[in-house]
Amino acid sequence: MADLADAAKSPSVLQWRIRVVQLDPTNLKNYLAWANSELELGEPEMALQALRQAPAGAEVDVGRQNLSAVALKQTLRVWLRLRASFENK
Repeated sequence: MADLADAAKSPSVLQWRIRVVQLDPTNLKNYLAWANSELELGEPEMALQALRQAPAGAEVDVGRQNLSAVALKQTLRVWLRLRASFENK
């Protein structure tokens, strides 16, 4: 169901991704899919939260590292835009 919701670009995808993680909390791929869905919906901080909850040892996974880098980059962009808007006032 999570993959169907993702393919349909449904906002319910996050509920399904979280449910899949709850059902199989040791599978890193579930956390990566959850984080990726968060990124696609413009929620980089939530993506980082999903990655932080991944099983122990996941830090060395290249897919996790890539998603973490993308999420951090998106979060930094938001902060820089906010900072610029405050400085221009």
